[in-house]
Amino acid sequence: MHKQKIVVAVLAASVAMTAMTAGDGDLWIMPVALACMAQYPELRDTKLASGFMKEAIFVEQIEKARVCLERRKWSAEALCTELMHLDPGLKNLEPGHFEKMAAKYRSELATVFEEIDCTWPKDPASKNKG
Repeated sequence: MHKQKIVVAVLAASVAMTAMTAGDGDLWIMPVALACMAQYPELRDTKLASGFMKEAIFVEQIEKARVCLERRKWSAEALCTELMHLDPGLKNLEPGHFEKMAAKYRSELATVFEEIDCTWPKDPASKNKG
């Protein structure tokens, strides 16, 4: 049963990775940025992080992700450093920058998407459903 869960998680991550990087190519940035700030608190001082840290919903989700990711460390320091040190306005990026970045860090991204429930902000309206 445990092996089946692992296979399902790997398949789900590969499908999610394809979906998250298809087309726009930048849909993975927000959940990965949240995971980066959760896993590497020193990156919360970057300009890109400052926008997230101003919003209570993201601060709350970063803390939830920190606790969630403690179960299983996510090793992606190079990815996180590169992503979080980008200009917040994302100016001067060449076309396809995020697609190339996603390809470069494919294995790191695949492992974080196994923990997508840790990193993706929940819809506040869903709390009232029940």
